[in-house]
Amino acid sequence: MNKFNSIALLSVLTVCVSTSCHRKASADGHEDHDHGHAVEEVTGHEGHDHSQMIPLTNVPGIRTQVADVPKSLSVWIPAEVMADESSQFVLTSPLNGILGALKVTPGRLVEASTALAEINSPELARMYADWLAAKAKLMKAESALAREERLDSKKATSQRDLEEAISEASIARAEERSARMALEACGMAAEEDTAGSKWVLKAPRAGTVINYKAISGQGISAGQELGYFLAAGPVIVRMELAPAHIGNWELGHTFTVKHSGGRQWDGKLEGALPALSPDTMRQSYRLRLTGSSLPLPGTPVEVQIPYPPSITLPQAALQRLEGLWGVYIVENGHAEFRPVARGQDIKGEVIILDGIKSGETVVVEGAYLLKAYQQKLAHPDEEEGHVH
Repeated sequence: MNKFNSIALLSVLTVCVSTSCHRKASADGHEDHDHGHAVEEVTGHEGHDHSQMIPLTNVPGIRTQVADVPKSLSVWIPAEVMADESSQFVLTSPLNGILGALKVTPGRLVEASTALAEINSPELARMYADWLAAKAKLMKAESALAREERLDSKKATSQRDLEEAISEASIARAEERSARMALEACGMAAEEDTAGSKWVLKAPRAGTVINYKAISGQGISAGQELGYFLAAGPVIVRMELAPAHIGNWELGHTFTVKHSGGRQWDGKLEGALPALSPDTMRQSYRLRLTGSSLPLPGTPVEVQIPYPPSITLPQAALQRLEGLWGVYIVENGHAEFRPVARGQDIKGEVIILDGIKSGETVVVEGAYLLKAYQQKLAHPDEEEGHVH
């Protein structure tokens, strides 16, 4: 081989070696000849490029945290104490009359059948008179029937007279029964020694008069509302929960209910509306309180709502990328966006329903910087001054 050919061959080998070394350096350095971004592309979920591996050295200001083991959580929900519908009574009079003196002041606890007020009612007097007249008529008709039956046994009366006596006794018996039932419907006993014109308004059960809607000396009509009465006994707590709070509780499930003063009670679930309220888009639940010194209706309280053991992360750890909530998982110095199922927020923490496991490292500060960096990688043409 002559000298000229040796020089040419050496030049070709030098170019090849230089090119090979340059390509090897590019592969080792992860350089992108188009944009200069150091990023490793990984196939995304359902066509979304969400699993780009981002070197943490490219994004300063990042703080990570290892996901803890799931822990039991709870949140306190505001609620209101209500009177049980079966414990609420409207005080009314079945008669027309004049309201006498009010014997019990509102707010005072009384026993069942305690006299609350008296009503002077001429109508009651007429009802007693009607009953007494019907009773006397019945006694006379029954006496006549007994006489006719004795005569009939001796063949000393006609069949017609006996049938008339039977008919008269039947009519008198019906009239007396009707007059007696009218008295009993007013809560009065059909007895001669109780006859009079005064009707007594009594406490339907042990409890308290909430208020009166009439005053002494006022003329009242039958069925008119005279006041409200609340029977002593269990009370109801009504709470409304957003869909994120709703659990699979069975009837009888016990919740802790507390008052701002520090008292606590047990509240047992006794019912829930099967649909969300159209006004609040929340589901309504009813708890029955048991125990001593129960709160009065209208008292604001709080109910402790438990959650199953869950992993929680700071709110700043979650980012929304292309319509999906997710977090950045760190592995081998790289961060990867991973979609998660987001639950309820509790005091700056977010319940993670699904998507991560305890022991995994999660970016808890600076996640928004990773999101911005990843969006720039996904849309390089939107960078200012970028030249293709």
